[in-house]
Amino acid sequence: MRTSNRTWVAGGLGAALILGGSIGAAAQQELGGYTWEQLGPVTDRTRTEVISMATLPDGRIGMLGRECSVDVCFEGESTLLGWSSDDGGQSWTESEVDLTGMFPRLVPFGDRFLVADEDRVLASPDALSWEELTKVQDAELNDMVATTDGLAAVGAEHRPAEGWGDELAPYLTLWLSDDGVEWEAHEIAPPRFGPDVDGFAVANGLARSGDGSWLVTGSGMVFGDGPPEEFALAWHGSPEAGWTEVTMPDGARYGLPWAAPEGFFVTIEFDDFSTGIWRTPDGSEWTQAVDTNGIQAVQYAVPLGEAGLVGFKDAVGLPDGHMTDSADAVQLAGAPTFITLDGETWTQGELLEGIDVESVAVTADGNILAAGGPAPCLQDPPSCLNSFTTEAETPIVMLGTPS
Repeated sequence: MRTSNRTWVAGGLGAALILGGSIGAAAQQELGGYTWEQLGPVTDRTRTEVISMATLPDGRIGMLGRECSVDVCFEGESTLLGWSSDDGGQSWTESEVDLTGMFPRLVPFGDRFLVADEDRVLASPDALSWEELTKVQDAELNDMVATTDGLAAVGAEHRPAEGWGDELAPYLTLWLSDDGVEWEAHEIAPPRFGPDVDGFAVANGLARSGDGSWLVTGSGMVFGDGPPEEFALAWHGSPEAGWTEVTMPDGARYGLPWAAPEGFFVTIEFDDFSTGIWRTPDGSEWTQAVDTNGIQAVQYAVPLGEAGLVGFKDAVGLPDGHMTDSADAVQLAGAPTFITLDGETWTQGELLEGIDVESVAVTADGNILAAGGPAPCLQDPPSCLNSFTTEAETPIVMLGTPS
């Protein structure tokens, strides 16, 4: 499960199109009111994977990814790459980029792309060349989003604490900024564990609802003699009203939030690898909106006017909850879709085939871009595993236009 590559955008949603993890390999296909076509080739490198993609108001497309030293990216070294297109994705310019984070996410802000890279915030006009805007003191920035009135980031602020000696303690923190240069820290929660506990707790997802409150999600893990204990974490509140830790549904391993018409939707993965889309007003109560039938949820959401699009990665789940290479376990050669027009009633659409979606974005004229690689279930032999073992391929970018 790729738990760090989070492409969530906080914003109001009146309707949403929920995509499973693969979008059409055919030259064109219609799905959910959109006709999809493959755009020009991104690169001639063959061991690459897409990390994130975004668009600017002038139509420029930026994309970040990596070239891997071996077929499976997590088993070797990699080089971060930037790609840029100013003709709607028909042609691309490529450059190696000097970023240190493993899953940098492009955030469109004004006429530039921003990225949070550990304790730095950097800006670029094209996702190719980057300049440092600021360093956020003592920060570990795990995610950043643009809001209607600026920027927000979530992570940990490291500072002295009683019992920690010379080691700095990680206080879970929300940062807010008007311009990406000056940031104000707001503590969400103190360190969950002391320095003598072999474990961690991180905050790495955030969304803001229409009433101005935030839902921040994260995960924790404690190591012992047996298998590690893994659990989801969540907090609701705001810098003005304070924060309340809330309990996610039983068995949740982690969840990723996005704003619903009222409150929040959260994509949750459970201990048995089952997944679903849940709804909550403030974390105090939870209602399952969609059972995604074991499709491993990955974190891609963008606003589309009053609609939204979320991507789910195709995956293989055995009855005992373990992942496998076995072709017998192949469930999907594409992506099922889940559609809501009102945030209440959901329907499942057809399968969108061929590309394993890693990021989505919306153009200034309301079209949808989806980027990723060939769907692993269509490879021979099938390789329908989670992101840690899916082979790197040449990137594919698809354009969806209203049909």
